[in-house]
Amino acid sequence: MRAMYMTIQAAAAAIIAWLSARLGILLPVLCVLLTAMVLDYITGMLASKREALEHPDDPAYGWSSRRGAEGIIKKVGYLCIIAAAMIVDYIILSVAAQAGIEVALKAFFGLLVAVWYILNVTVK
Repeated sequence: MRAMYMTIQAAAAAIIAWLSARLGILLPVLCVLLTAMVLDYITGMLASKREALEHPDDPAYGWSSRRGAEGIIKKVGYLCIIAAAMIVDYIILSVAAQAGIEVALKAFFGLLVAVWYILNVTVK
């Protein structure tokens, strides 16, 4: 049992180290965003349950699979937009490197969009 725990811990550490090396400053921001998304989904489910209790005879209120799926699709869309912004960062860095221009900031648009979505998820 202890050997399995150590193997899982080592694998998790290796994955986090690899992601940190690839994403740099963007990794902690993405972790905050994913945490905010999970909390947003959970609070949405709790709000739906409360609506169902307040309006027991009205089918328009309460938890709905369709609304839950829409929430998940919306969050996946957020991640796709962040990935597109990271691709834009990569293209800019590649073109700048070919032109001989040194760019100090490696993740600008990806970071900007991720922080924007953190604010969007936490404020609403």
